[in-house]
Amino acid sequence: MSKILITGGAGYIGSLAARKFLEDGYEVRVLDNFLYGSRDNLEQIRDDIEIFEGDIRNIEDTKKAVEGVDKVLHLAAISSIPLCSKDPDLAIDTNIKGTKNVLEACLDKNIEKILYANGAAGIYGKIVETPVTEKHPAKPVSSYGVTKYGGELFMSAYYETHGLPTITFRQSNVYGPSPGMKINSVIQIFVNKCLKNEKIEIFGSGNQIRNFIFIEDLIDAYKKALESNVKGEVFNVGGFENISINDLAELIVKVTGSNTEISHKEMNREEIENLGFKLSFEKAEKMFGFKPKHSLEEGIRKLVEYMKNG
Repeated sequence: MSKILITGGAGYIGSLAARKFLEDGYEVRVLDNFLYGSRDNLEQIRDDIEIFEGDIRNIEDTKKAVEGVDKVLHLAAISSIPLCSKDPDLAIDTNIKGTKNVLEACLDKNIEKILYANGAAGIYGKIVETPVTEKHPAKPVSSYGVTKYGGELFMSAYYETHGLPTITFRQSNVYGPSPGMKINSVIQIFVNKCLKNEKIEIFGSGNQIRNFIFIEDLIDAYKKALESNVKGEVFNVGGFENISINDLAELIVKVTGSNTEISHKEMNREEIENLGFKLSFEKAEKMFGFKPKHSLEEGIRKLVEYMKNG
């Protein structure tokens, strides 16, 4: 039986990943400092997993957490773009130095695979060519993107110089039900507005193209990659459809049966209105068999049902 460490395992993605890996027969250990994740997210499985309260910024905590595991799913990060901008030193300490600590802790431990989760939009910055493959220039423009890219570069460096079996995911926008779900991403926000019959406000023209991945499909991709023979690679991972924000809003209004009004607001000058963010994940399909199971409408319907009934 394989044992997996999930850093940031009490957060939105991590808490559901802990459940799914447990269901698939893994022994699960969670490392979290519980500043942003919550113990409540792990309540239903707390007797079946190891919960280690610690911080990836502390190398000793990280070494203890890595001891005896076979695989590492590294999700711990400062993922709030506003917080990274407000406190770039915290972002550097967590997203770069913390990731370096995870890698250092894995040296000489016979770790089978380390998977690092990164955000595709934050890495690529302004899109200059579509579809967006892994060869697209990485030009992050935010403190979040810069620090997460720094962590990604450390993953590659430790593979090249130490032979650590690393993989990096550049994943699209994640949505869907989870014990740690918050109403802070565009799909969750739009669904919440529709269920309350409140106005949806779209920033910019609404013609921006985005890609979204259902959370269960993403966790399935984690599992496939961690169990594959692939290492030292970077992969885009996303959903089937690339969709404009206007069309997304209309789809959610349709699925919820809401009378919600859709309006537009001027975009913040600091934001980039990428009109053509069409993500390609052909490399992941070819190298470890990734294929999302949920269409965007199917995923939204599951989310709506969860938000209605819990």
